Amino acid sequence: MAMSDAETGTVYSLPISEGGFALPMLVFPNSAGRAAEVQYRKDSRLMIIRATPHADRRDAIPNAFYFLWETNRWTLLRRVRIEE
Repeated sequence: MAMSDAETGTVYSLPISEGGFALPMLVFPNSAGRAAEVQYRKDSRLMIIRATPHADRRDAIPNAFYFLWETNRWTLLRRVRIEE
């Protein structure tokens, strides 16, 4: 996955991309028993990813990761455990 700047054409990796953010287990298809969910709006710098890091483990816990886009990079603001 990637995103691009509509004005400049510059391409950026998303925090779940290979070599992107420091959450390597969010790289597809290792993220979950079900596909990771990505939520965003065009008019916002916030992106929420719901995924299960280390889904291959019995004790894997789904989380919501809140990322903010600033200074041409994603910053993890918060990680929240999802109770199922």
